[in-house]
Amino acid sequence: MNPKQANPSRSGVPSILLAEDDEVSREFLLDALRRLPANVTAVTDGAQARRRLLEARFDLVLLDRGLPALDASAIRRAVRSAAGPNAATPMLALSADVDPVLREQFRTQGFIDLLAKPITAAALRSAVRAALPGAMRDWDDEQALAAANGNRDIVDRLRQLMCQDLPEQRNRLLQSVETRDFAAAHDLLHRMKAACAFCGATRLAAACSALDDALREAPADEALRALLGEFSEACESALADAN
Repeated sequence: MNPKQANPSRSGVPSILLAEDDEVSREFLLDALRRLPANVTAVTDGAQARRRLLEARFDLVLLDRGLPALDASAIRRAVRSAAGPNAATPMLALSADVDPVLREQFRTQGFIDLLAKPITAAALRSAVRAALPGAMRDWDDEQALAAANGNRDIVDRLRQLMCQDLPEQRNRLLQSVETRDFAAAHDLLHRMKAACAFCGATRLAAACSALDDALREAPADEALRALLGEFSEACESALADAN
């Protein structure tokens, strides 16, 4: 089976290699990762994963622990010893059998963490966001131009409209969260994420997605304040960068 490319490659969006042999699990993980947003390449066994990791640079690698051909630990050793484009790329592993001893073994091998399956989409995205190096750019021109069929005038008009609405949307979102009107917050975040996708507002899209995920799980006040802070900063940064 050929490797499956979830989205066309584009700058400003993190690139992730996903290796999972179970079809149902793979489709679930792909759907969860696409919503980061991220550019995800999926393969079905360890040999394919090793080949792709020796050929192209990724921002993050997500490996099932017991892949056919090569397991996650063997892939990690092969990539590091080859000193190729992903020798230092952060890696996460997934397993249905996780205990503290095994998790520590994977961390000692150089993995960021060993995540337990089944895992919720929100928990997966949270782990991936924490593992991704650096921050995404505010605006991704390539993504926006692809959505607008290459028409720069359309991109400029959409971004202008988005920036006109953004201060009010930010204030409404903060008020909705403060009053615990999470239904209104989810609706507004859904519409904001759609606008971000059309305009290529990658950092704001990620902040909206993280906040939307968290609100569904009743986060602690400290965690919620941090997410709201990143959301507000992403709004301000998008507005400043667009001007």
